[in-house]
Amino acid sequence: MPFVFLLEPNFYIQFDPYFLSGLFWQVVMTSIIAMILWFYLLKFDAVRANNFLFLTPIFGYILSAIFLNEMLTVYHYVGALFVIAGTFFSQSMKKRQHGNS
Repeated sequence: MPFVFLLEPNFYIQFDPYFLSGLFWQVVMTSIIAMILWFYLLKFDAVRANNFLFLTPIFGYILSAIFLNEMLTVYHYVGALFVIAGTFFSQSMKKRQHGNS
């Protein structure tokens, strides 16, 4: 943040609804609520909670398509399929390992 003042001569903050809603989302929802949910899930099954962390980018570009009208390309869909398949595969491998022991 200190380098912004040196590198950007016309730097200013405009306290409008967009700024305040973005700040609220980053501080409350992303930092506080997400971490509370993350620690709650870690208490039950740390491996499963970690596997679902890989779904974060998928939700990120779905939300950007909804709220920012970003275009989703075939690369997004193929990448999402790989991530979802890997998540399900890792869950099924865990179930098989627990079933054999």
